[in-house]
Amino acid sequence: MHNTGAAVYVVDDDPSVREAVGGLIRSAGLRAESFSSAQEFLASAGVEVPGCLVLDIHLPGLSGLDLQQELAKEDIQIPIIFLTGRGDIPMSVRAMKAGALEFLTKPVDDEVLLNAIRMGIAHCQTLSQQRRGTLLSLAAIDEVRLEERVNERTRIARELHDTLLQSFQGAMLRFQVGVDRLPAGETKDVLEKALETGDQAIVEGREAIHDLRSLTMVANDLVQAVRALGDELASQDSPRFRLVVEGRARNLPPILRDEIYRIAREAVRNAFRHAQARRIEAEITYSDKLLRLRIRDDGRGLDPGIVEEGVAGHYGLAGMLERATQIGGQLNVWSRSGTGTEVELNIPGSIAYGTAPARTRWWRRLQRVE
Repeated sequence: MHNTGAAVYVVDDDPSVREAVGGLIRSAGLRAESFSSAQEFLASAGVEVPGCLVLDIHLPGLSGLDLQQELAKEDIQIPIIFLTGRGDIPMSVRAMKAGALEFLTKPVDDEVLLNAIRMGIAHCQTLSQQRRGTLLSLAAIDEVRLEERVNERTRIARELHDTLLQSFQGAMLRFQVGVDRLPAGETKDVLEKALETGDQAIVEGREAIHDLRSLTMVANDLVQAVRALGDELASQDSPRFRLVVEGRARNLPPILRDEIYRIAREAVRNAFRHAQARRIEAEITYSDKLLRLRIRDDGRGLDPGIVEEGVAGHYGLAGMLERATQIGGQLNVWSRSGTGTEVELNIPGSIAYGTAPARTRWWRRLQRVE
Protein backbone atom coordinates (compact mmCIF):
# COMPACT_ATOMS: atom_id res chain seq x y z
CA MET A 1 0.00 0.00 0.00
CA HIS A 2 1.50 3.35 -1.01
CA ASN A 3 1.44 6.60 0.96
CA THR A 4 -1.85 8.36 0.21
CA GLY A 5 -1.00 11.58 2.03
CA ALA A 6 -2.87 10.42 5.12
CA ALA A 7 -1.14 10.05 8.47
CA VAL A 8 -1.46 7.53 11.29
CA TYR A 9 -1.10 9.09 14.74
CA VAL A 10 0.13 6.74 17.44
CA VAL A 11 -0.46 7.89 21.01
CA ASP A 12 1.09 5.57 23.63
CA ASP A 13 3.20 6.20 26.73
CA ASP A 14 5.35 3.11 26.11
CA PRO A 15 8.36 3.98 23.88
CA SER A 16 8.76 0.40 22.69
CA VAL A 17 5.14 0.28 21.52
CA ARG A 18 5.49 3.59 19.71
CA GLU A 19 8.64 2.35 17.95
CA ALA A 20 7.15 -1.01 16.99
CA VAL A 21 3.79 0.31 15.78
CA GLY A 22 5.42 3.22 13.97
CA GLY A 23 7.82 0.87 12.19
CA LEU A 24 4.96 -1.41 11.15
CA ILE A 25 3.00 1.52 9.73
CA ARG A 26 5.97 2.85 7.77
CA SER A 27 6.74 -0.61 6.42
CA ALA A 28 3.28 -0.55 4.85
CA GLY A 29 4.14 2.68 3.03
CA LEU A 30 2.18 4.93 5.39
CA ARG A 31 3.21 8.01 7.31
CA ALA A 32 3.44 7.57 11.09
CA GLU A 33 3.65 10.18 13.84
CA SER A 34 4.13 9.13 17.46
CA PHE A 35 3.24 10.87 20.72
CA SER A 36 3.77 9.90 24.36
CA SER A 37 0.62 11.57 25.68
CA ALA A 38 -2.65 13.13 24.61
CA GLN A 39 -1.25 16.55 25.47
CA GLU A 40 1.74 16.03 23.18
CA PHE A 41 -0.61 14.88 20.43
CA LEU A 42 -2.77 18.00 20.86
CA ALA A 43 0.23 20.31 20.89
CA SER A 44 1.40 19.09 17.48
CA ALA A 45 0.58 21.46 14.61
CA GLY A 46 0.65 18.61 12.09
CA VAL A 47 -2.43 16.75 13.31
CA GLU A 48 -4.62 18.55 10.77
CA VAL A 49 -3.53 16.03 8.12
CA PRO A 50 -6.34 13.48 7.59
CA GLY A 51 -5.78 9.95 8.76
CA CYS A 52 -6.59 7.85 11.80
CA LEU A 53 -5.58 7.65 15.45
CA VAL A 54 -4.09 4.58 17.19
CA LEU A 55 -4.76 5.38 20.82
CA ASP A 56 -3.91 3.76 24.14
CA ILE A 57 -6.45 3.81 26.97
CA HIS A 58 -4.17 4.50 29.93
CA LEU A 59 -2.16 7.66 29.38
CA PRO A 60 -0.63 10.24 31.70
CA GLY A 61 -2.96 13.20 32.16
CA LEU A 62 -5.79 12.94 29.65
CA SER A 63 -6.83 9.32 29.10
CA GLY A 64 -7.61 7.85 25.70
CA LEU A 65 -11.32 7.57 26.46
CA ASP A 66 -11.45 11.14 27.71
CA LEU A 67 -9.70 12.35 24.55
CA GLN A 68 -12.23 10.45 22.43
CA GLN A 69 -15.07 12.13 24.32
CA GLU A 70 -13.63 15.62 23.90
CA LEU A 71 -13.02 15.10 20.18
CA ALA A 72 -16.63 13.96 19.79
CA LYS A 73 -17.91 17.07 21.61
CA GLU A 74 -16.10 19.25 19.10
CA ASP A 75 -17.27 17.14 16.13
CA ILE A 76 -13.67 16.25 15.17
CA GLN A 77 -14.24 13.17 13.04
CA ILE A 78 -10.99 11.21 13.09
CA PRO A 79 -11.29 7.39 13.11
CA ILE A 80 -9.96 5.97 16.39
CA ILE A 81 -8.41 2.52 16.87
CA PHE A 82 -7.87 1.73 20.52
CA LEU A 83 -4.82 -0.42 21.27
CA THR A 84 -4.38 -1.25 24.95
CA GLY A 85 -2.75 -3.84 27.17
CA ARG A 86 -5.17 -3.36 30.05
CA GLY A 87 -8.57 -3.28 28.46
CA ASP A 88 -11.78 -4.78 29.78
CA ILE A 89 -15.33 -5.27 28.53
CA PRO A 90 -16.79 -2.02 30.03
CA MET A 91 -13.95 -0.03 28.42
CA SER A 92 -14.46 -1.63 25.02
CA VAL A 93 -18.24 -1.09 25.20
CA ARG A 94 -17.76 2.58 26.11
CA ALA A 95 -15.21 3.09 23.33
CA MET A 96 -17.28 1.39 20.63
CA LYS A 97 -20.50 3.17 21.67
CA ALA A 98 -18.62 6.46 21.39
CA GLY A 99 -17.71 5.64 17.79
CA ALA A 100 -14.35 3.87 17.95
CA LEU A 101 -13.52 2.03 14.75
CA GLU A 102 -11.79 -0.88 16.52
CA PHE A 103 -10.78 -1.97 20.03
CA LEU A 104 -7.64 -4.14 20.01
CA THR A 105 -5.55 -5.56 22.84
CA LYS A 106 -1.77 -5.93 23.08
CA PRO A 107 -0.05 -7.90 21.75
CA VAL A 108 -1.80 -7.59 18.42
CA ASP A 109 -1.23 -9.39 15.14
CA ASP A 110 0.50 -7.09 12.64
CA GLU A 111 -1.96 -7.77 9.84
CA VAL A 112 -4.98 -7.24 12.10
CA LEU A 113 -3.65 -3.84 13.13
CA LEU A 114 -2.75 -2.86 9.55
CA ASN A 115 -6.18 -3.87 8.28
CA ALA A 116 -7.80 -1.72 10.97
CA ILE A 117 -5.54 1.20 10.02
CA ARG A 118 -6.34 0.82 6.31
CA MET A 119 -10.03 0.77 7.15
CA GLY A 120 -9.61 3.91 9.27
CA ILE A 121 -7.83 5.81 6.50
CA ALA A 122 -10.45 4.77 3.95
CA HIS A 123 -13.18 5.90 6.35
CA CYS A 124 -11.43 9.26 6.87
CA GLN A 125 -11.09 9.81 3.12
CA THR A 126 -14.79 9.04 2.62
CA LEU A 127 -15.74 11.57 5.30
CA SER A 128 -13.47 14.15 3.69
CA GLN A 129 -15.06 13.64 0.28
CA GLN A 130 -18.53 13.94 1.79
CA ARG A 131 -17.61 17.19 3.52
CA ARG A 132 -16.15 18.62 0.31
CA GLY A 133 -19.29 17.61 -1.56
CA THR A 134 -21.47 19.26 1.06
CA LEU A 135 -19.46 22.48 0.91
CA LEU A 136 -19.63 22.52 -2.87
CA SER A 137 -23.38 21.95 -2.74
CA LEU A 138 -23.83 24.75 -0.21
CA ALA A 139 -21.69 27.08 -2.31
CA ALA A 140 -23.76 26.27 -5.40
CA ILE A 141 -26.99 26.88 -3.51
CA ASP A 142 -25.66 30.18 -2.17
CA GLU A 143 -24.65 31.24 -5.69
CA VAL A 144 -28.13 30.45 -7.03
CA ARG A 145 -29.76 32.34 -4.18
CA LEU A 146 -27.48 35.31 -4.77
CA GLU A 147 -28.31 35.36 -8.50
CA GLU A 148 -32.02 35.18 -7.71
CA ARG A 149 -31.66 38.02 -5.24
CA VAL A 150 -29.74 40.17 -7.72
CA ASN A 151 -32.34 39.56 -10.43
CA GLU A 152 -35.17 40.41 -8.06
CA ARG A 153 -33.46 43.63 -6.98
CA THR A 154 -32.93 44.65 -10.58
CA ARG A 155 -36.57 43.90 -11.43
CA ILE A 156 -37.86 45.91 -8.45
CA ALA A 157 -35.55 48.83 -9.25
CA ARG A 158 -36.67 48.86 -12.88
CA GLU A 159 -40.36 48.72 -12.00
CA LEU A 160 -40.04 51.44 -9.36
CA HIS A 161 -38.24 53.70 -11.81
CA ASP A 162 -40.37 53.01 -14.87
CA THR A 163 -43.78 53.00 -13.21
CA LEU A 164 -44.23 54.37 -9.71
CA LEU A 165 -41.47 57.00 -9.67
CA GLN A 166 -42.13 58.25 -13.21
CA SER A 167 -45.88 58.44 -12.57
CA PHE A 168 -45.34 60.28 -9.31
CA GLN A 169 -42.99 62.75 -10.94
CA GLY A 170 -45.51 63.38 -13.74
CA ALA A 171 -48.24 64.05 -11.21
CA MET A 172 -45.93 66.44 -9.35
CA LEU A 173 -45.27 68.43 -12.54
CA ARG A 174 -48.98 68.78 -13.27
CA PHE A 175 -49.59 69.75 -9.68
CA GLN A 176 -46.86 72.39 -9.93
CA VAL A 177 -48.53 73.89 -13.02
CA GLY A 178 -51.77 74.23 -11.05
CA VAL A 179 -50.05 75.77 -8.03
CA ASP A 180 -48.25 78.31 -10.23
CA ARG A 181 -51.63 79.61 -11.38
CA LEU A 182 -52.85 80.30 -7.85
CA PRO A 183 -52.66 83.81 -6.41
CA ALA A 184 -50.18 84.43 -3.62
CA GLY A 185 -51.52 83.53 -0.21
CA GLU A 186 -51.67 80.96 2.55
CA THR A 187 -53.13 78.21 0.36
CA LYS A 188 -50.38 78.56 -2.21
CA ASP A 189 -47.72 78.52 0.51
CA VAL A 190 -49.09 75.29 1.96
CA LEU A 191 -49.16 73.64 -1.46
CA GLU A 192 -45.60 74.81 -2.23
CA LYS A 193 -44.40 73.13 0.96
CA ALA A 194 -46.23 69.98 -0.05
CA LEU A 195 -44.46 70.10 -3.41
CA GLU A 196 -41.10 70.43 -1.67
CA THR A 197 -41.91 67.36 0.39
CA GLY A 198 -42.84 65.51 -2.79
CA ASP A 199 -39.58 66.54 -4.46
CA GLN A 200 -37.65 65.20 -1.49
CA ALA A 201 -39.58 61.94 -1.71
CA ILE A 202 -38.58 61.63 -5.38
CA VAL A 203 -34.92 62.23 -4.49
CA GLU A 204 -35.03 59.58 -1.77
CA GLY A 205 -36.81 57.18 -4.13
CA ARG A 206 -34.09 57.62 -6.74
CA GLU A 207 -31.43 56.98 -4.12
CA ALA A 208 -33.20 53.80 -3.05
CA ILE A 209 -33.35 52.63 -6.67
CA HIS A 210 -29.68 53.49 -7.10
CA ASP A 211 -28.87 51.37 -4.04
CA LEU A 212 -30.86 48.43 -5.40
CA ARG A 213 -28.91 48.56 -8.65
CA SER A 214 -25.47 49.61 -7.45
CA LEU A 215 -25.00 46.88 -4.88
CA THR A 216 -25.52 44.25 -7.55
CA MET A 217 -22.63 45.72 -9.52
CA VAL A 218 -20.11 45.85 -6.68
CA ALA A 219 -17.64 42.98 -6.53
CA ASN A 220 -17.61 40.74 -3.47
CA ASP A 221 -15.36 43.24 -1.73
CA LEU A 222 -16.59 45.26 1.22
CA VAL A 223 -13.60 47.59 0.98
CA GLN A 224 -14.37 48.47 -2.62
CA ALA A 225 -18.05 49.01 -1.83
CA VAL A 226 -17.38 51.38 1.11
CA ARG A 227 -14.72 53.27 -0.83
CA ALA A 228 -17.15 53.77 -3.73
CA LEU A 229 -19.77 55.00 -1.26
CA GLY A 230 -17.41 57.63 0.20
CA ASP A 231 -16.31 58.77 -3.26
CA GLU A 232 -19.93 59.11 -4.32
CA LEU A 233 -20.94 61.25 -1.34
CA ALA A 234 -17.82 63.41 -1.17
CA SER A 235 -17.70 66.76 -2.96
CA GLN A 236 -15.65 69.94 -2.87
CA ASP A 237 -17.66 71.37 0.01
CA SER A 238 -18.28 68.14 1.90
CA PRO A 239 -16.25 66.64 4.77
CA ARG A 240 -13.08 64.79 3.86
CA PHE A 241 -13.58 61.02 3.68
CA ARG A 242 -10.88 58.48 4.55
CA LEU A 243 -10.98 54.68 4.48
CA VAL A 244 -8.59 52.62 6.63
CA VAL A 245 -8.20 48.85 6.24
CA GLU A 246 -6.51 46.73 8.91
CA GLY A 247 -5.50 43.16 8.07
CA ARG A 248 -5.85 41.24 4.83
CA ALA A 249 -9.17 41.91 3.11
CA ARG A 250 -11.26 38.77 2.73
CA ASN A 251 -14.23 37.76 0.65
CA LEU A 252 -17.45 37.58 2.63
CA PRO A 253 -20.63 35.57 2.08
CA PRO A 254 -22.57 37.78 -0.37
CA ILE A 255 -25.75 38.14 1.68
CA LEU A 256 -23.78 38.98 4.83
CA ARG A 257 -21.68 41.50 2.91
CA ASP A 258 -24.83 43.21 1.66
CA GLU A 259 -26.13 43.68 5.21
CA ILE A 260 -22.78 45.02 6.45
CA TYR A 261 -22.68 47.41 3.51
CA ARG A 262 -26.17 48.70 4.32
CA ILE A 263 -25.12 49.44 7.90
CA ALA A 264 -22.01 51.23 6.62
CA ARG A 265 -24.06 53.16 4.07
CA GLU A 266 -26.56 54.38 6.68
CA ALA A 267 -23.80 55.48 9.06
CA VAL A 268 -21.72 57.21 6.35
CA ARG A 269 -24.74 59.00 4.87
CA ASN A 270 -25.83 60.22 8.28
CA ALA A 271 -22.35 61.60 8.88
CA PHE A 272 -22.27 63.42 5.54
CA ARG A 273 -25.79 64.81 5.85
CA HIS A 274 -26.24 65.64 9.51
CA ALA A 275 -22.96 65.63 11.44
CA GLN A 276 -21.58 68.97 10.17
CA ALA A 277 -18.19 67.29 10.34
CA ARG A 278 -14.86 68.19 8.80
CA ARG A 279 -13.61 64.61 8.63
CA ILE A 280 -15.35 61.27 8.26
CA GLU A 281 -13.43 58.02 8.57
CA ALA A 282 -14.41 54.43 7.85
CA GLU A 283 -12.26 51.63 9.27
CA ILE A 284 -12.56 47.95 8.36
CA THR A 285 -10.56 45.44 10.41
CA TYR A 286 -10.12 41.84 9.27
CA SER A 287 -8.83 39.44 11.92
CA ASP A 288 -9.33 35.75 12.56
CA LYS A 289 -11.51 36.42 15.58
CA LEU A 290 -13.76 39.13 14.16
CA LEU A 291 -14.64 41.54 11.42
CA ARG A 292 -14.97 45.11 12.67
CA LEU A 293 -16.49 48.10 10.91
CA ARG A 294 -16.15 51.59 12.38
CA ILE A 295 -17.62 54.83 11.03
CA ARG A 296 -16.57 57.97 12.93
CA ASP A 297 -16.73 61.72 12.44
CA ASP A 298 -15.64 64.87 14.26
CA GLY A 299 -19.01 66.58 13.90
CA ARG A 300 -21.55 68.02 16.29
CA GLY A 301 -22.43 64.67 17.83
CA LEU A 302 -25.75 63.36 19.06
CA ASP A 303 -27.76 63.95 22.16
CA PRO A 304 -27.50 60.95 24.52
CA GLY A 305 -31.27 60.51 24.35
CA ILE A 306 -31.12 60.10 20.58
CA VAL A 307 -28.35 57.50 20.88
CA GLU A 308 -30.45 55.54 23.37
CA GLU A 309 -33.90 55.87 21.79
CA GLY A 310 -33.41 57.22 18.24
CA VAL A 311 -35.40 60.02 16.63
CA ALA A 312 -39.18 59.72 16.43
CA GLY A 313 -40.21 58.93 12.87
CA HIS A 314 -36.64 58.09 11.78
CA TYR A 315 -35.52 54.48 11.65
CA GLY A 316 -31.88 54.72 10.57
CA LEU A 317 -30.33 53.77 13.92
CA ALA A 318 -33.04 51.24 14.70
CA GLY A 319 -32.56 49.69 11.25
CA MET A 320 -28.81 49.37 11.77
CA LEU A 321 -29.36 47.68 15.14
CA GLU A 322 -31.86 45.26 13.61
CA ARG A 323 -29.53 44.38 10.74
CA ALA A 324 -26.62 43.85 13.11
CA THR A 325 -28.68 41.48 15.27
CA GLN A 326 -29.95 39.54 12.26
CA ILE A 327 -26.43 38.78 11.03
CA GLY A 328 -25.11 37.81 14.46
CA GLY A 329 -23.20 41.04 15.05
CA GLN A 330 -23.11 43.67 17.77
CA LEU A 331 -23.60 47.38 17.05
CA ASN A 332 -22.35 50.07 19.40
CA VAL A 333 -22.85 53.82 19.03
CA TRP A 334 -20.90 56.42 20.97
CA SER A 335 -21.61 60.12 20.71
CA ARG A 336 -21.81 63.33 22.72
CA SER A 337 -22.80 66.80 21.65
CA GLY A 338 -19.81 68.57 20.10
CA THR A 339 -17.49 65.54 20.15
CA GLY A 340 -18.52 63.57 17.06
CA THR A 341 -20.06 60.14 16.63
CA GLU A 342 -18.67 56.63 16.25
CA VAL A 343 -20.61 53.61 15.03
CA GLU A 344 -18.94 50.22 15.55
CA LEU A 345 -20.09 46.87 14.22
CA ASN A 346 -18.40 43.67 15.42
CA ILE A 347 -19.09 40.28 13.81
CA PRO A 348 -17.40 37.05 14.98
CA GLY A 349 -14.94 35.72 12.42
CA SER A 350 -16.75 32.37 12.25
CA ILE A 351 -19.85 34.20 10.97
CA ALA A 352 -18.15 36.88 8.87
CA TYR A 353 -15.93 34.54 6.88
CA GLY A 354 -18.38 31.65 6.68
CA THR A 355 -15.97 29.10 8.17
CA ALA A 356 -15.77 28.43 11.90
CA PRO A 357 -12.18 28.17 13.17
CA ALA A 358 -12.91 24.69 14.53
CA ARG A 359 -9.33 23.54 14.99
CA THR A 360 -8.29 26.59 16.97
CA ARG A 361 -11.33 26.33 19.22
CA TRP A 362 -11.10 22.66 20.17
CA TRP A 363 -7.29 22.62 20.10
CA ARG A 364 -6.89 25.32 22.74
CA ARG A 365 -9.70 23.96 24.86
CA LEU A 366 -8.23 20.47 24.96
CA GLN A 367 -4.77 21.75 25.81
CA ARG A 368 -6.25 23.16 29.02
CA VAL A 369 -7.58 19.76 30.09
CA GLU A 370 -5.52 18.33 32.94
